[in-house]
Amino acid sequence: MTDFQAHKALVLALYEDLEKCDETTVEKVLNRYVSEDYQWCGMFPFNEQQGAVAVAKSFWQPLLHSWSFLQRRQDVFMAGLNHLGAEPWVVSMGHFMGLRDADWLGIPAT
Repeated sequence: MTDFQAHKALVLALYEDLEKCDETTVEKVLNRYVSEDYQWCGMFPFNEQQGAVAVAKSFWQPLLHSWSFLQRRQDVFMAGLNHLGAEPWVVSMGHFMGLRDADWLGIPAT
C-alpha cells in the first residue's frame, strides 16, 4: 500500500518553504524538492518549462517580484495513484492572494 500521507507531507513542506522564500531564493527551494528532469506544465503565458531554473525564472521570480504579502490559499488537496503508471500523485489546487506592487504580465500595478 502506498503511503499517501508521506507524499502529501512532502508537498506541504515544499509549499511551506515557498512561502518563506523570495525571488532571490526560490530557485534554491525548488532545487531542494524537484528532480533534474522536472517538467512543469503551466498555462499561457508560462507554458511548459523544464527544470527548476526555468520554472523559477519564468513563473516564481516575476510573481514574487510583483506581489507582496502573497498567500497561497489551498482549495483542494488529495493523493492517489496515477492510472497511467500506477505511481503516486499529489494534487493541490488553490489560488494566490496578495498586493500587486509592480507590473505583472503587462498588467499595471494597482
